[in-house]
Amino acid sequence: MHYACICHQQICRPRTGIEGKIFNIRTGQVIESEKYKNNTENILSKREIEVLTSVAKGNKSEQIATEMHISVYTVRRHRQNIIEKLKVTNTAEAVQTAFVMGIISL
Repeated sequence: MHYACICHQQICRPRTGIEGKIFNIRTGQVIESEKYKNNTENILSKREIEVLTSVAKGNKSEQIATEMHISVYTVRRHRQNIIEKLKVTNTAEAVQTAFVMGIISL
């Protein structure tokens, strides 16, 4: 299924009228993000959440690798896994979706 998160890129808050809802872009079905908040620990691994939180703070892969004591290639693999698991097209969308779903917070 393909889902889209509705939020402002700079501050990542839901737009007025959407209020943190996620919708299926194929069917138009609107899904309350509250349904996902109880099961978010099953979507991404602990390490993927750490990487995504660091990305959300503006850190680059090299910085994250140094901070987490892993290789930059491992960070890049985590980022790709995050994109695949959240069914988004890039890291910015992954961060936005994770905020709305309650997976990460700053």
